[in-house]
Amino acid sequence: MLNLSPTTQEDIKQITEWLNADPWHKDDPRNIPELMTTGNGLLSFCLRDDEGPLVYIKLTEEGNYVRIAMQFAPEGVVSKRRLVIGLVDAGIPAMKLFAEQRGYRGLIFESVNPSLIAFGKKQGFNDEGNNDYSMIFGEQIHV
Repeated sequence: MLNLSPTTQEDIKQITEWLNADPWHKDDPRNIPELMTTGNGLLSFCLRDDEGPLVYIKLTEEGNYVRIAMQFAPEGVVSKRRLVIGLVDAGIPAMKLFAEQRGYRGLIFESVNPSLIAFGKKQGFNDEGNNDYSMIFGEQIHV
């Protein structure tokens, strides 16, 4: 079963461990584990399945969009299969619903990770340039 739960101070240790093991994020000074906790941004949460945490997510406002920041576990901790199931079945729908209900135009994320970019495109995110990928609500998904 998938669920979304608030992130707490107790999650900072795990977020830090995951961040330090993440080749795409570990050297980015914008990634501060304490800012991934509930109370920061529009919404911060942990997506979990029956085995435990899958990903930590923080949503922030950026103009008419909701920007997504995610911290993934090392693949040895959370398989890509578990992560994809969680994001497709609960994570992306929850983020989309949250943003739509608040009148935002769409979702946007930044990445240079080819695997994440390909996954995002399959979910309806389009290249906006400058390593940004957006899903504009009401538009057809481009496959």
